[in-house]
Amino acid sequence: MFGEARIVLSISPVQPDTRDIVERLLRDASAWLVNRGIDQWKEYPGLRDCIEAAMRCGTCFLAFKGQTPVATLQVDSFADPDFWTAGDQPGVALYVHRMAVDRAAAGEGLGRVLMDWAACRAAAFGKAWLRLDAQKDNLGLHQYYANLGFTRVRVVDLPHRVSGALFQRSTAKPCLGGVAGACPSHCALQGPSADWSNDGAPASSRGRTEAGLLPPLGHDEVHGPAGEAVTRASVPESGIRSG
Repeated sequence: MFGEARIVLSISPVQPDTRDIVERLLRDASAWLVNRGIDQWKEYPGLRDCIEAAMRCGTCFLAFKGQTPVATLQVDSFADPDFWTAGDQPGVALYVHRMAVDRAAAGEGLGRVLMDWAACRAAAFGKAWLRLDAQKDNLGLHQYYANLGFTRVRVVDLPHRVSGALFQRSTAKPCLGGVAGACPSHCALQGPSADWSNDGAPASSRGRTEAGLLPPLGHDEVHGPAGEAVTRASVPESGIRSG
């Protein structure tokens, strides 16, 4: 059951002055996973280069709760060719990579809010799916994604890859918390500084883009309920979510 309290996240593209925050969040989450015996990201060579490249493309995002950075994720059109084949029609989806939530914000339900936001972003691109890949044998993480509306597509077992469990979620009803499960219209089609709620409550907004186009890169305020009922058996909110 959702509690009455709501959380608000401000999500913005990473800038040069916030790049180090993203790197810290990812490295801290990776170290936390290793300490729990989860080797999804024991090491991440070239992490700064990856962040830099995503920052230049405007696809790496940082989420703040008030003035405090609490999470990061990357949402882009890159379909890892080790996993997604031509038969999957890679172009019909956006893909989540390198999602991590700060340990201090564990258990607040930020993962659901972030995934709702990402699904709305994919819908704004006119994409049918939001996709990700996860560690092959982390069944707790697989259940977590199922609780967020993802369906497992298949597991690709490659000896040189720890990841390989493929998941996707329809963008037809991106906001899982809504009364009818539908995303409010302003969710996908508003420009910067748009407020929206994944529990279906009304929200105000400023500025509209044309339907089907990517909202201008800028600042989004995302509202969601706190206290979600989610199974986090192997990787709680502080862990890295996807490859």
